[in-house]
Amino acid sequence: MSGHASSFRKAGPYLSIGYVFLGSIIFFSWIGYELDHYFQTKGVILLAAVLLALGLSFYRMILMFRQMDKSK
Repeated sequence: MSGHASSFRKAGPYLSIGYVFLGSIIFFSWIGYELDHYFQTKGVILLAAVLLALGLSFYRMILMFRQMDKSK
């Protein structure tokens, strides 16, 4: 296996954590924005959705780090 392939293989789990963070924040922000627009709550649901996304992302990150520690 070449040096680049080995580097990407080692970085894979860390890259996936970043994608989970980004994807969940975008998804929950969109849902919060749409619900705010529907209920006319002026950003309250959007804020709650972003905080929920951050909390879930950190929880998922902790689970992934624990799983990586067990596999070593």
